[in-house]
Amino acid sequence: MGDQIELSGDANEGHIFKEWQVINGDVALSSATENPAFFTMPDNDVEVMTIFEEEESTGCIEILQENPLKAWVYNRNLQVSGLTAGKVRSVYNVSDMLIYRSIATSDKAEVIPPAPGIYIVVSENQSVKTVY
Repeated sequence: MGDQIELSGDANEGHIFKEWQVINGDVALSSATENPAFFTMPDNDVEVMTIFEEEESTGCIEILQENPLKAWVYNRNLQVSGLTAGKVRSVYNVSDMLIYRSIATSDKAEVIPPAPGIYIVVSENQSVKTVY
């Protein structure tokens, strides 16, 4: 009795703290809407519930830098566009092992991967990942 009690709650991903609700007991919280909150323990039991709510999404995606490099699979070949002629293009697997490297002769290329998997195409400062 008389001890200072600290309440704190951690929200799961996609949720945020909303408020504290005193379910049982006669206590005055330092704040019902701040996390953490404090109260002085009375001589009876206290039950306080943490209320969380879903985090609101703006529904907008901010594009920081457009990537002209595109890669996709067509007819069992890895198709690449957005290359710069005269620049090196490389294809790596997800283990960062070099699979293919050459100088681009146009803005498009076709590569035959050795096996199904995830591949990363790199050209200049751009990279793109695709599944074959």
